[in-house]
Amino acid sequence: MKNNIDVKVIENLSPFENKILESLTIQLTYPDNRCYLLTSIYRSNGIIPNVTPAQQMDRFLEILDELFNNIRLSRKESFIFLDANIDLLDLNNGDTFNYMNMMLNHGFLQCIGKATRMQNQSKSLIDHIMISSNTADIVSGTVLCDISDHFITFVCIPGAEKLKQQHKTITSRDFSLQNPNNFKTALGMEDWHTVLSQNDIDLAYNEFWSIYTKIYEANFPKRRIRFNRNRHKINKFMTAGLLISRESKNKLHKIALADPSELNINRYKAYNLLTNALLERLKNFTFNKNLNRMPLVRKKRGKH
Repeated sequence: MKNNIDVKVIENLSPFENKILESLTIQLTYPDNRCYLLTSIYRSNGIIPNVTPAQQMDRFLEILDELFNNIRLSRKESFIFLDANIDLLDLNNGDTFNYMNMMLNHGFLQCIGKATRMQNQSKSLIDHIMISSNTADIVSGTVLCDISDHFITFVCIPGAEKLKQQHKTITSRDFSLQNPNNFKTALGMEDWHTVLSQNDIDLAYNEFWSIYTKIYEANFPKRRIRFNRNRHKINKFMTAGLLISRESKNKLHKIALADPSELNINRYKAYNLLTNALLERLKNFTFNKNLNRMPLVRKKRGKH
């Protein structure tokens, strides 16, 4: 990536005024002369001494208007990612209406149309992605997750090369109930005469291991399967039980979002706390076990 894409910060497109508008703009330049501006903007809704919320919002819109104009004058394809704390589901609000009008007047399109934050009975769209592209080939959306109290938003760059997805695979054996039963049956039916007739213990063991391995491979053959992070381990400390618990937690999270009753929210929170506690316990256990396996290195004292 370092050899193919040039990345630099554009300081004159990165205004910063504490708790008003905090931003950073970078420019990506590809070898085929494609160039994009990526801007990240945050507007705090915290209290500023001696400044009313209305004054804070007016100042934010003033700086944002100038930034939009400067980005537009750059004539580069632009993507603006905002945590604006402005709810676009409430267009009856005057500040929200002015915010949307400003964006449209400068030729930007807002790509996110669903709530990006849900809490109890409240739903809001406060995380926005604005683009200057005029193509209809746009893919964007919101991903439900519980990493933070905001969901993940995304947009796919139009016109970018579509790389063939390389699916990760893992080697696995099928230890479901039927295969172990078949394995036991095959061991019981095997003629172990070639093992028992040996007088040399080493030769007897080699013969036993050869037969055992052959039966094992026949009943539990290796196969390559596509990796699925919901069913397979990412880290060694993950257990089959934890994977099931994580799936159950995600289901409870979606239920709490769809029907945020007190019962559903409390069930999700309780299960989430339990899952995280078990996860931390297993991580610590695995870390300590690996640490204890490390050999102690002692420095030799020099002669005085």
